[in-house]
Amino acid sequence: MKSGITMRVLIAAMAPLAVGYATAAVGETPLASGQLSILGVELVVSPANQTVPKNQATGLKTALVDPANPTASVADPSLVNLVVKGELSGPSLDTLPLPAGATRDEWGIITLSALAGQILPIPALLAVGNYVVEMRNPQGT
Repeated sequence: MKSGITMRVLIAAMAPLAVGYATAAVGETPLASGQLSILGVELVVSPANQTVPKNQATGLKTALVDPANPTASVADPSLVNLVVKGELSGPSLDTLPLPAGATRDEWGIITLSALAGQILPIPALLAVGNYVVEMRNPQGT
């Protein structure tokens, strides 16, 4: 029997982009004007499942892609600071040292983060078992 750590990735539904705007009162001159481009992008994380030896760090590849063409990466300057977050849950996380930039909540779930398009680092896990990384909606910084 193979001993190791099995992980799976869940991707939460991406929230639609909400844009607020204000209009000038009748007779007033607008202070500014401009153009707003709305991009349709999808977060893809891979691999969806992996088995990792105990005490071995790993990571998940993140990419923003065009939903109409999932093999085409979206490279837009406005997305350069977009941060993706994943919540790592599983056995014995309450004693695991936190990697740089990670946080832990009162239930022991660890929130990991990385820039979109980069590797989401997963620390070396010390207990054999099943772990889940649930991805959250990307946020700009």
